Amino acid sequence: MLAKCYAGFAPGRSRRLASPSSRRWSASRFFSLLLDQKGALAAIPKIVGNDASIAGEIVKTIRSVVSAVDKPEGVRAERLAEIERLLLGESPRS
Repeated sequence: MLAKCYAGFAPGRSRRLASPSSRRWSASRFFSLLLDQKGALAAIPKIVGNDASIAGEIVKTIRSVVSAVDKPEGVRAERLAEIERLLLGESPRS
């Protein structure tokens, strides 16, 4: 599934995603983000900057990954909506 999403985001690149050390690094970043979810969300606008086209592509890719198994509902849908708002520069919900 990840290879399919990656191939859609980076056409023409190798289907091999990463070396074992890269996967370990990614896993450690993932768990760090789980521990500091507010910090991770606050960093999103800084990462994307003012480039609306990049933000739109990121939102499209995230939607594809999140919806790969099933339509997001409940908490998953709320989190997806919050991330989309942050990426697209909209005001967060209070």
